[in-house]
Amino acid sequence: MPFGKKIEKETLILLFFFLLAFSLRLALIEHRPLHHDEGVNGYFMTGLMERGHYAYNPENYHGPSFYFLSVIPFILFGKNVLALRFMPALLGSMLVLLLFPLKKRLGFAGTATTAFFVCFSPALFYYSIYAIHEILFVFFSIASIVSLVEFVETAREKWLYSAAVFLAFLFTTKEASFYFGPLILGIFAFSLFCCKPGIRSAFRKKRNIKMVFIAICLFFAVYTVVFTSFFSNPQGLIDSVKGPFIWLTQPSLHAGHEKPFYYYFELLFFYEFPLLALGLLGAIVAFLKKNPSFSFFGVFVIAVLLAASTVEYKVPWILINFLAPFAFLAGFFVKESIDFLNEKNRFIALAFIVFLLASVFFTLMVFFALNVEIPASEENKLAYVHTTMQAKSVIEKITKMHELDKGFTLAIVSKQSIWPLPWIFEDFNVTYYGLEENNFESILNSGFTVVLFEKNGESSALNPEGFEKEPFSLRPGLDMIAFYKKNTQIE
Repeated sequence: MPFGKKIEKETLILLFFFLLAFSLRLALIEHRPLHHDEGVNGYFMTGLMERGHYAYNPENYHGPSFYFLSVIPFILFGKNVLALRFMPALLGSMLVLLLFPLKKRLGFAGTATTAFFVCFSPALFYYSIYAIHEILFVFFSIASIVSLVEFVETAREKWLYSAAVFLAFLFTTKEASFYFGPLILGIFAFSLFCCKPGIRSAFRKKRNIKMVFIAICLFFAVYTVVFTSFFSNPQGLIDSVKGPFIWLTQPSLHAGHEKPFYYYFELLFFYEFPLLALGLLGAIVAFLKKNPSFSFFGVFVIAVLLAASTVEYKVPWILINFLAPFAFLAGFFVKESIDFLNEKNRFIALAFIVFLLASVFFTLMVFFALNVEIPASEENKLAYVHTTMQAKSVIEKITKMHELDKGFTLAIVSKQSIWPLPWIFEDFNVTYYGLEENNFESILNSGFTVVLFEKNGESSALNPEGFEKEPFSLRPGLDMIAFYKKNTQIE
């Protein structure tokens, strides 16, 4: 930027909301205890750091992009919750920066609206301090759409190249990319050939054929490097194609996650109503005005929402795949509405402003409730079988005891999955038992500093001398009891 050049107010508002979004995410990044899935991702991340290698396994979990991108925060901050959640927090905040290419078309009010919702949308915020693949998937899908929209509008080849890279990262993040990717490219092709007269003949030119060839090469280069773990695991390239079929054909992967068709609509209505309303209105206006850029977002979000609602397998974090494009459409609607109201009477304009202020108030109220007051409560429908705040207190107490006692030992007795505990206590001296080894008194008398029992009739009846007893719920459906040796001091 030349010295003395005035910074656009749209740029200032985007930088403000990006810094605000990132600061808020960092401030609350450890407020909520780790979820089961976060503990599993932490385990893989630790393995990558210790062995310097990660090999994609399609039968277990999602793509490798999360782990390779998280290497930097683990190097900077060590093994902790901050490092694990840092990359989702950063990319969740960087959704604001994806507005830069569109800011002139949105104007100040539209840009500020979209930036506000990306920053404060309750669900977008909740899952951008959540160490799973979903927020990365959302970022790469929106980044690829923005890049393709800009290519349609400007025909500048850099946007096609950036779209190819972002789409490659989309495919290396989650198996759902095999639906999202073709959908994005299909809408792009329609926008390109139907909304831009003459583009078909232009693509016959050698320069444009070369441009497409370079974009395809960029896509497969990134795709290959990531899935083969930088060429150390060639099998990963074959496995990358197997992943989607495994997730589609194994019912056990979906067991317990069946929800009715209206599930996502219900979550949107109760938690994100202003964003839903403004986003849908933005899509309608974009279609009526035949705006190619925002019609792209409209077709995309409606297709994804209907497809996700049709499939029986549903989990709440899928919600954010709709919220990000709705945020862009909300900004477009506000911009178009202000342009329209400038020609109308003040009463209509005042009513619109009141509606926007009510939307801001509602969003902030729900944001605070779900992310600060009840982040891991069963009352919060975004907290899907989440580790409880009660369990977080027990974990913090055990961690403090471990720091104070060099001879600290821990035993955990359960027949159920107890993640995220194995990752949290990975560096502790831990012994694991199944419930079939049910001589509970013998385990208690084995000299452990702390013993965690899955709660049942026998463990509930235990009341040994020399131990403090604390019942707690690890997550809904898994009650446990912690026994602490009384002679261990906790300051």
